[in-house]
Amino acid sequence: MENIVENNFHSFSLFIQINMDGFTISVSDKNRIISTKKELQLDILNLSENEILAALSNVDELKLNYGEVCVTFETHKYTIIPKSIFIADNASDFLKFQFQEVNKNEIISYNDLIFNEAIIIFTIPNSISNVIRFFFPEVEIKHHLAMIFIDHVSLQ
Repeated sequence: MENIVENNFHSFSLFIQINMDGFTISVSDKNRIISTKKELQLDILNLSENEILAALSNVDELKLNYGEVCVTFETHKYTIIPKSIFIADNASDFLKFQFQEVNKNEIISYNDLIFNEAIIIFTIPNSISNVIRFFFPEVEIKHHLAMIFIDHVSLQ
């Protein structure tokens, strides 16, 4: 972290990848060269929001202001539908078509797959959403596949 401290944080990007095993937190420069990377092994489905916050409270990288913050969540509870039939108020219905039940402890979110003219609808545990909002209130949590579509298309 020492090499970042000497630099302007607004020229750095923070990437947070969340999966069922925990968090991977990376900081990169404008050329996407990773300056720091931390992995926190947490059983996020069995921890309360306060326990997750406590585990992240000592992560210095989460206390800084960045030029860009990107958060992805990996889940297998998702569906992709054509953008032409998507209605935000019906997102849960589209998801329930494939998964009969959405837990009361989950929120339904979606991301626009702009280049594919599609929408990916997925669930996020409330505790994870609240923790991310605590640190970064304005950040949109993206499904990990949304980032793959964006990166793949932008590389072509």
